[in-house]
Amino acid sequence: PEFESAKLLKIDTEGFDFDIIRQSLEFIQQSKPVIFFEYEPHFRPNEPRAGLDTIETLVRAGYSDLIYYDNFGNFLLHSDTSNSSLFGDLDSYLMSNKRHGVAVHYFDICALHQEDADLLPRIRSCTQK
Repeated sequence: PEFESAKLLKIDTEGFDFDIIRQSLEFIQQSKPVIFFEYEPHFRPNEPRAGLDTIETLVRAGYSDLIYYDNFGNFLLHSDTSNSSLFGDLDSYLMSNKRHGVAVHYFDICALHQEDADLLPRIRSCTQK
């Protein structure tokens, strides 16, 4: 009960991040936390759309901004969730590691609900130092 209104959800569960988000939808819709999770599609070879489906679930739940970091913690980019073709491109980039060797293993994503989009400039300023 003490976490029912938590405003930060940090997930790093080696392949179960997508499941946790999709199965915690009721909590996510109620609390609208900032969600920081690992995006690694290789953990789900039998479910190739798991990552993209998870992003789409967040968009439907009102998440408006995604901030991407590489697996070294470096800021990569920010995108509002209306740019759905970008998500597919980034997913394909990670999947290309199978063909070309691993450069970036996964992304960390910070997802902001539209009600917290005002946090974006503060988060961006921290990542650019």
